[in-house]
Amino acid sequence: MALVGAFCLRAPDSNAGSTPLVYVSLAEDSFAAQEINRRVWSQGIAPYLLIVTGDQIYVCHGFSYAHTDWIKTVHQYDLSQLQELPDESLQSMRPNEDIAHNLWDLRAVKLRTSLFWRDHSIDVDGRVDRRLLKSLNALSTILIAGQGVSTALSPGAANGLIGRFLYVFFLADRRIIDETWLATRGHDDIALHDQTCEWTTLSTFKLFDDLDSIFNGSVFSTKCCASR
Repeated sequence: MALVGAFCLRAPDSNAGSTPLVYVSLAEDSFAAQEINRRVWSQGIAPYLLIVTGDQIYVCHGFSYAHTDWIKTVHQYDLSQLQELPDESLQSMRPNEDIAHNLWDLRAVKLRTSLFWRDHSIDVDGRVDRRLLKSLNALSTILIAGQGVSTALSPGAANGLIGRFLYVFFLADRRIIDETWLATRGHDDIALHDQTCEWTTLSTFKLFDDLDSIFNGSVFSTKCCASR
């Protein structure tokens, strides 16, 4: 993720580990910065993320991410605006309230105090685990109710099918399988990164069966599906 640093709170017990509060990262441009934000969000560990490009600074929330209109969900500043930061953390007359609030407050001297957590509320509803569970529950309800699908599925079949797709994209995210692997195995109708590509039922279960043969069995059973 091109992380270059992190500010963490360390417990008094040195064996207890530390809790990251702010990640600092470098990126080539805004597109790379958005991808870094997505990856940090997918971890669900650090609540804040600072990304520096050639001439910009992005202040992002590590517990939320938007695929569309991402730039509207972050605070963006020119590097030259760093000169507008106050000399003292508690200086009452701030030259720029927005910059001071979003940049100066992320310095160690403020993060160590309760004042930061009083002034900054952290919304955990956008965390990857909460959003994922909410989306999976909605998808399971749709499949069981038969909304927009050819056949309604039993709860076991719906959850098994969802688990299968999660497993496929887990393997893709870990780069265990990729587009080259799919091509060499004859899965030309499967596109992992094209969200507009529709997978046919035949192609989908051909991929599932292929993965079963490689990894010695099915992780999520779909035998109870009404039709393949």
